[in-house]
Amino acid sequence: MKSVSDSTPLIRLAKIGCINLLKKVFAEIIIENEIYREIIEKGTEHSEIPIIRKLIEERFIIARETIKKIEIPNLHEGEKRSISLCKQLNIENILIDEEEGFNITTMFNLIPIRTTSLLIIFLDKNLISLREYRESLKRLSESGYFLDALTYERLLNIGKNLRK
Repeated sequence: MKSVSDSTPLIRLAKIGCINLLKKVFAEIIIENEIYREIIEKGTEHSEIPIIRKLIEERFIIARETIKKIEIPNLHEGEKRSISLCKQLNIENILIDEEEGFNITTMFNLIPIRTTSLLIIFLDKNLISLREYRESLKRLSESGYFLDALTYERLLNIGKNLRK
C-alpha cells in the first residue's frame, strides 16, 4: 500500500522516533516536491531532518511533481499539492494532520490519516507495545502536537481497548 504525505506527519513521527515504522505499514510514501523543499531545504535546523533524508535516499520516501494543483482558498500550499498528488497518482491514503486539510480530503474521496491514527495503526499491528504507544503520545504532545485533554484520554482508551 502506498500513501502520499504532507510534511507534518513525517516531521512529527521523526521527532518521536517512530518514522521507520511507516516501512512496516506502507510500501512507499510519496511527497510532493514542495513538501520535499519544505522539509529538506527549508527545515535544515531540525534534528529530525537527517532521518527523513535517509528515508528519501533509501527511496522509501519519493518526491514527485504535481502536474495540476487544486485551488482551495485558505489551504496551505503543501496540503494543496499533497491532495493534488493523491488525485494525480490515484492514491487514496494521505498522511495529513492540519484540521482544514484533513477535512477537505474527504471531499476528494481520500482517506486522511493523522499522526495519532498512525500510532494506533502501529499498536494494532503490534509494531509497538501499549507502553510505547503511551510514551509516543506523550512525546508527540511534548513536541508541540496539540492534543486537548479529552482527545488525549480518548487516544489512551483506544490503545487500552486494542490490548484487551
